[in-house]
Amino acid sequence: MRIADPDERAVQEYLNMGDVFVLVANDDINDIIAVALMIYEARGRVELKNLVVRPKYQRQGYGGTLIDMLIDYYKKKNLDEIVVGTANSSFGNLEFYHQKGFTTFGVKEGFFDLYPEPIFENGIQAHDMIMLIRKIDDEN
Repeated sequence: MRIADPDERAVQEYLNMGDVFVLVANDDINDIIAVALMIYEARGRVELKNLVVRPKYQRQGYGGTLIDMLIDYYKKKNLDEIVVGTANSSFGNLEFYHQKGFTTFGVKEGFFDLYPEPIFENGIQAHDMIMLIRKIDDEN
């Protein structure tokens, strides 16, 4: 989980608060491909708090597959929306979520300034969290 969020303290705070989904290779629990942590919010909404794909499996469609599985799962639970936040410097994440049908709906200014160590991606320091939302019933 720390690949997706380098603040171990933050990860420990939310690790046991929601649903954990694990995608494994060939039903081999020892070969975990990806993990997602979802936290329930009010009003039919769930937040994708953390999504990580092991480096050797990245860019092979597993993250998208996991998102699709999450949408199906929460649709059956009659939830309405999935939200996710990512850093202003996480261009790949922003592109990925937009391709999966998420749209930007807000910014948490200075969110990453509170982390113990600065985060740099793509030569840019992460300061703000870009919030994205997807209606669960949307076909994409």
